[in-house]
Amino acid sequence: MPFEDINTATSREKFLGIIEKVIEKKTYSAPLLLNNDSIEMNGRSFTATKTNTAALKDYKRNEANEFDHSQTEEMTYTLEEEKYWGRFVDKLDERDSNGQVNVDYVVARQAAEVVAPYLDILRFEAAIGNVSDNIVPGKTKGANNAYNAILDASEKLDELGVTKERLLFVNPAFYKQIKSEIVALPQGDTNQTVLYRGYVGQLDDFTVYKVPSKFLPGVQALVTAPEVVVSPLQVDETKYNNNIPGRFGELVEQLLYTGAFVFEFDQKYIISIADEKPAAKKEAQGTINLRADHWATGTTYEAGALVQHGGKLYVATKKVTESALAPSDDSSNWSEKE
Repeated sequence: MPFEDINTATSREKFLGIIEKVIEKKTYSAPLLLNNDSIEMNGRSFTATKTNTAALKDYKRNEANEFDHSQTEEMTYTLEEEKYWGRFVDKLDERDSNGQVNVDYVVARQAAEVVAPYLDILRFEAAIGNVSDNIVPGKTKGANNAYNAILDASEKLDELGVTKERLLFVNPAFYKQIKSEIVALPQGDTNQTVLYRGYVGQLDDFTVYKVPSKFLPGVQALVTAPEVVVSPLQVDETKYNNNIPGRFGELVEQLLYTGAFVFEFDQKYIISIADEKPAAKKEAQGTINLRADHWATGTTYEAGALVQHGGKLYVATKKVTESALAPSDDSSNWSEKE
């Protein structure tokens, strides 16, 4: 056939499914990712909505009880990274390799050796750029500096309520330190209980992954919870052509949309172990769509209420009775929300 657009339901598993399945097993960052089933895409954009909760108050029997209204923020993300690749497979090459070099092979190898490392860079950069806290190894007195740094991070996650299924990504040098201090760290995955790349064992409720240093720039280790990075891989289009004039073979091309983000409310779960806290990466944050009511003069607002005014979002730092000054001019009662 001269040309086939293979984004159909029957061909998706054969062609598009290859890249999704291969990348899941070939990226070190896979345990960080929010499941794609939790992401609702609209073209290249997706939206995360966060709504506040109601505060507990003393119940007033036989009296009117106050109630509030939900305040909702939306964070919109767009997959702005556009990547393309194309590869021609000559029929003679396919015959000489006994069918090993074919379209399926090309898609799978491209996913494993080119796309997966690219996504790892994006995803780890997003996580490292949204670190909430940093632990400097070696500040603890005594021996076992690497292990003590992990214990300090573990303590912080304990306080956040993350006590199981915790992730620890370490570079090879830091892994060597851990092994020299804690010899009992299990090796490998002989039972195939964890299929993700880089898995080396369990340590104090952490699943430990050894990651090449290029994916953890400036960081010796990254401590976090699962599903803190949002990074859909959208295969926008795959094309296949086996009737190119003057060529005997098959051409496959793919256009990919990618990106990596961290929800603001998940930042607290990302802790680095490094000599210095990594620089913030603002571009890994979404754009706020203001869903709060417009500020209105003469209105009473409870502490914590969100309003928008002049294209900005403000939060009441205390109860504001019959608000008269606009939030932009009333810093004693309002704080701009970043």
